[in-house]
Order: sequence, then C-alpha cells, then structure tokens
Amino acid sequence: ALLTRQLATLLAASIPVEESLRGVSEQSQKDKVREVLIGVRAKVLEGYGLAHAMSQYPNAFPELYRATVASGEQTGHLDRVLEKLADYTERQQQTRKKIQQALIYPAVMIFVSIGIISFLLTFVVPKIIEVFSSSGQTLPTMTVALIHISNYLRQYGLYTLGALVLLLILFKRALKNSSIRSLWDGLILKIPIVSYLVKTINVARYIHTFGILFAAGVSVLETMRVSASLIS
Repeated sequence: ALLTRQLATLLAASIPVEESLRGVSEQSQKDKVREVLIGVRAKVLEGYGLAHAMSQYPNAFPELYRATVASGEQTGHLDRVLEKLADYTERQQQTRKKIQQALIYPAVMIFVSIGIISFLLTFVVPKIIEVFSSSGQTLPTMTVALIHISNYLRQYGLYTLGALVLLLILFKRALKNSSIRSLWDGLILKIPIVSYLVKTINVARYIHTFGILFAAGVSVLETMRVSASLIS
C-alpha cells in the first residue's frame, strides 16, 4: 500500500516511471521490497511496460494489480490508477488487520483451553482414577468414558497429533487436484450457513474488483476475466 501510494505521487509529479521506481526503492526499509522494485525497474529500463515488468513478480503484484496498471498505461492515467490501487490496498489492509485483531483473543483461548484439557486428561485424571479404582465403587458412564479418553491420550496422544498434521498436509496437497478441489468446493456450497457466507464474500469480491478495473478503463471482458480469477 505504501509503495503504491509513493509511486502514484511521484508519477503525478510527472517523474518518469524508472525514476519513480528508483525513488520508491530507495525509500523502502525492507530489503525484499527493495529487491523487487529494483528488478521491476531493470525490466522497465530494458523497454518493457510497467505491468509486464511486474508480471515477473506475481507473488508481489497479483493479477488485479497488474491488470489495473496495464489499463493505466494504455489510457495514460497511470497516476490516477495507482491512486485507486493504493486506496483499495489500504482498505484491504485495514480490513485484514481488524479481522486478525478480532480473532486473536478467541484463538488464544481455544489453544489455551485445548492445552489445559490435554494436561488434565494426561496427568491429573490418572491420579484421580487411582483413587476411584482403590475404592472399588461402580463408576458412572461419563466417568468411565473420561478414563478411556485419558488412557488413549497417554498412550496414543502424540501419534494422533502426528496423524492429524499428516492428514492436513495431504489434504492441502490433494486440493491442488482440480477434480478433488471441485468436489470439496461443491461440498462447502451445500453447507447451509457456510455456503451463504462463501457466496456473499465471493460476490462482494467480484463486484468490488469489477468496479476498480472498470473505473480504471479496463475493457468489460478483461474485467470479467480478472475478477473471476480472484474468486476462491
């Protein structure tokens, strides 16, 4: 967001693209960002357009960004386009920050709760079980179930955790297969509440992206293509 705003400001002052990139790279405090900007500037100096130069770094400049920059180059309003991109990126950053801050407390509570429960079932419950066993009393069903869970965690807890991590890794790799991904997405779209949230988020993302690209002068067909590519 910061480098986009700086680049837009320099271009609005009629400074050439390569000089603007050099100025922004010198102002950057992060080595990785500086390296990317230097690489983009090198491509521009070779005669490539800014959008084409940015395409060499797809992780830094997503397709929405590159398509908007390309439209700005074609229409001759690159500074205005970058201003819109800066506004969009800043809003995205603020929204992401709000979501992260809202999720920190419940995430910490969940992990702490899981840790406490696991500790109790692994180390505390067995001591209590010894007291019950020595008394010879008939235990309630829930207590017996708790004892079985405690025994399972002590014997197979680490194996279970390793298996869950392995399954998660395999699941993520399996989603790279288009057929499996289609089945998984179809399943998600059948879950009542989740389906509504997923559809709403993706429609909002599509329309928002469409509005940014169309306002930047991108053709309707190209706008639809880029907007559709951002749908998850």
